[in-house]
Amino acid sequence: MENQIKNTDYLEVVKKRVKENEGRRNDVYIDTEGHLTVGIGYKLPKDSSLKLGDFVDDAFIDDKFNLTFNNAVEGAKRLTKGFNLKEE
Repeated sequence: MENQIKNTDYLEVVKKRVKENEGRRNDVYIDTEGHLTVGIGYKLPKDSSLKLGDFVDDAFIDDKFNLTFNNAVEGAKRLTKGFNLKEE
């Protein structure tokens, strides 16, 4: 029972696991797919003014992570619309 996650907590658990899996870097680097990336796996848009080796602050990283995470959650909700998911 202690390993079960309440529905109200699952998003925070997912966030934590994504952060652990992706790691966190304040410098712009090239990811495994060849994309300029920063923070917690945030792929920079092609028109970004940031360049390889540039540094960003923690607020930038947190903002981009929360934005992309919330967009992913909303996309998942759209994809599962109409499913009979039990809320607790």
